[in-house]
Amino acid sequence: MPGVVPDQAPSKLEREVCWHARDKYWECLDAAGSPVVNKTLCVELRKVFESNCSNTWVKHFDRRFGYTRFQKSQPTEINLATTQAK
Repeated sequence: MPGVVPDQAPSKLEREVCWHARDKYWECLDAAGSPVVNKTLCVELRKVFESNCSNTWVKHFDRRFGYTRFQKSQPTEINLATTQAK
């Protein structure tokens, strides 16, 4: 995060700025749908996200976003498999 000393935890305001940048970036990814489209439409939001959050937070949020998408896809696939098995 800009202006944050590495050994110091981010302030409440810095965390809120990071979370807001993350949320805007995720909204763009969700709206774009395709990973290929995501890369072109959401580049600027990604830069803002990375500039407002620490590297470890960015890595954590990227994993969390990917896992959340994975979780959302699972019930649909399980329901399809169950329906096709009958």
